Amino acid sequence: MKPKLMYQELKVPAEEPANELPMNEIEAWKAAEKKARWVLLVLILAVVGFGALMTQLFLWEYGDLHLFGPNQRPAPCYDPCEAVLVESIPEGLDFPNASTGNPSTSQAWLGLLAGAHSSLDIASFYWT
Repeated sequence: MKPKLMYQELKVPAEEPANELPMNEIEAWKAAEKKARWVLLVLILAVVGFGALMTQLFLWEYGDLHLFGPNQRPAPCYDPCEAVLVESIPEGLDFPNASTGNPSTSQAWLGLLAGAHSSLDIASFYWT
């Protein structure tokens, strides 16, 4: 059984409470806060960028020259060093002429050992 009650509409207050701001003022505050955050972000980025630029400009001139003393420049390097691309070609595997222009791994090792005057130091990440 249903109770026999009449539906009554809720009453809404006719006026806004005095402590709340009207909606247009709230939106204005939010827009001002958002604008202030963007201005602060741009200002911080500008200061950091300007500081980095000034540091680079002041230190660029000096670089490594302080290592050589006043009015001295490093001597030019006439070292005949070179880099060679080495292919891992298995021994005994024949390719047509001029299909591989780079030396095999064994040829590169023999060249390194022949060119070493006293020792050969090896540095690598891993061996497989």
